Amino acid sequence: MTPETATDNIATCSQDRRLLRGDKWSDELLIECCDINIAAALKATAEKARLEERAAARLVMEIVNTQAEDEGLWFIAQFASEAYLQQELRRLHSAVELLEKGTRKETEK
Repeated sequence: MTPETATDNIATCSQDRRLLRGDKWSDELLIECCDINIAAALKATAEKARLEERAAARLVMEIVNTQAEDEGLWFIAQFASEAYLQQELRRLHSAVELLEKGTRKETEK
């Protein structure tokens, strides 16, 4: 079930409830059906968010890997400003790699 489908089911749940009251459906059963749709919507939304997060992490890692291979960024610094830039790039790359490792471990759970 997609988040959109589940959301549609939630929206129609109250309409279904009004329509089915004339039948032998209890309020408890109707509420349970709505709860199932809400749970499915939450699960689908969480999965969609995880997939988007993984895609963003892959994009960031692609950029980091491209920069790591760019000889123009890793030359021997002649000025303090160049050395500072390289130092900060290395810190940023290390942080991104740690984040990526943490995301990978979380995905494996």
